[in-house]
Amino acid sequence: MSADHLGQLDSFTIPAPARSDLYFRTLLDNLPAGAYTCDDQGLITYYNERAVEVWGRAPALNNPIDRFCGSFKLFAADGSPLQHEQCWMGLAILQQKAFTGEEIIVEQPNGRRLTVLAHASPIHDESGQLIGAVNVLVDITERKRAELELREKNALLASIHKASISVSSELDLQKLVQVITDIGVEVTKAQFGAFFYNEVGDEGEIYTLFTLSGTDKDAFSKFPMPRNTHVFGPTFRGEGVVRSADITGDPRYGKNPPYRGMPDGHLPVRSYLAVPVVSRSDEVLGGLFFGHHEVGVFDDQAERLITGIASQAAVAIDNARLYEQALSLNHSLDEKVKSRTAELQILNNELEAFNYSVSHDLRSPLRAMSGFSTTLLSDYGDQLDEEARYYLQRINLGTLRMSDLIDSLLQLSRLTRAKVLRVELELAPLVDGIVRDLREREPERRISVEVDDGLTISGDQTLLRIALENLLGNAWKFTRNRDSALIAVGAEERDGETVYFVKDDGVGFDMKYIDKLFKAFQRLHRVDEFEGIGIGLATVQRVINRHGGRIWAESEPEQGASFYFTLNG
Repeated sequence: MSADHLGQLDSFTIPAPARSDLYFRTLLDNLPAGAYTCDDQGLITYYNERAVEVWGRAPALNNPIDRFCGSFKLFAADGSPLQHEQCWMGLAILQQKAFTGEEIIVEQPNGRRLTVLAHASPIHDESGQLIGAVNVLVDITERKRAELELREKNALLASIHKASISVSSELDLQKLVQVITDIGVEVTKAQFGAFFYNEVGDEGEIYTLFTLSGTDKDAFSKFPMPRNTHVFGPTFRGEGVVRSADITGDPRYGKNPPYRGMPDGHLPVRSYLAVPVVSRSDEVLGGLFFGHHEVGVFDDQAERLITGIASQAAVAIDNARLYEQALSLNHSLDEKVKSRTAELQILNNELEAFNYSVSHDLRSPLRAMSGFSTTLLSDYGDQLDEEARYYLQRINLGTLRMSDLIDSLLQLSRLTRAKVLRVELELAPLVDGIVRDLREREPERRISVEVDDGLTISGDQTLLRIALENLLGNAWKFTRNRDSALIAVGAEERDGETVYFVKDDGVGFDMKYIDKLFKAFQRLHRVDEFEGIGIGLATVQRVINRHGGRIWAESEPEQGASFYFTLNG
């Protein structure tokens, strides 16, 4: 029975033949609501199971209804206590009229509170004589909870909208960042929040507390500022959001001396949420940090909201910083800015001209190769055997592939300005195509390549192919000394995110040289051992960074190498 139909039961008139218990039981037991009856003296005569669910316990039959109601704590919709002598069932008998749609709160014996709609109606026989009353209880607890959640969400959206207006119009940096921090605490339901600036001083990176919300700033005076630890480092490097239901149980926690955890006097943090604030120029301005002493406070919604706020904050902080800089400029600086802008434009034009020259000079011989091979196939194809035609076709396809590669490399050089076009890709076909090309170059190699079935990856197809070509090409190259080799491509879940990997059982490398691994033109093996110019992994890292992810490697000499990477989004 819905709440909308509750008010339609103003009174029951029971024909004499239908006064049996069977009639009432059939009627009451089939109501989709709690229901119970009493006689004209107020003694309980019957109740259904749904009524027991509302009360939390079963009443004794033939006991006074007012005594049973008096054993509960009852409240009005506004939370004020109800007087038990105003029991709606008793009033329905005394006044012989219906009490419709009264919203009350019933506190069960176990302390649980339910919100119900109560409708009490007198029952008359055919002669109009009062013979009792019936009360129907509809549990609307979940509906009220949903309404409350909706109101809270609307209030949250209104708060965010109001804050957005404030953020977009505020140019005072201190006030701006304070507003952002306060908003973050509100939307995440954090106990406290802070914004730390990421600055570079004479001794390297330093992190400066700029704003604090939810606690007194003196609370931070008892312990040092954050350092580039395993927990804080990813945020200040702009590697993405770090969220932990219990940071004390995170594998990155407690790795750095001398504290091996929280310093004495630190605010109690269990739930932890941190997001980098990255400018439009990819500069990590700082980080927003939120904490709570309870476990599991921050959910997916909080992470999404604070990520959006951080993006908006980055733009606003950029604007505020530019505004402050503009206020401090003098007239001569204006000319310097114009001069610098002109120089940058010249450099950009020169870079575009260089890219065009490279593209043109490289494509000219490729077009010639493609044209000649096409002509040979067209004019002399019938004079060539099948193998020769196949090779010409491969030459033509190779020139087209090289042309695509040039496009990819030129696009890679413009990554700081180009937009990454994300699509959903199946990983296996992408890997199979690359491996097929590798096998055609070295058909004598005995290499088994294993790829997880059904694995998808989201990213720019051209750029991801370049990254995988370099990773698989390295795995292929550095397993050359094996009679038979294994390459594995797949993914695994780590700390709630998908981590992709390319593994091989080749020569590997010493991890003490890991800092050189992703730098351009840095090599870990001699040229006479393995060919290459040392640009591949630098290219891979750049592709991964443009996808908002990170890449790292694990290896031991002669034990193979494993490359892991994530893609944000």
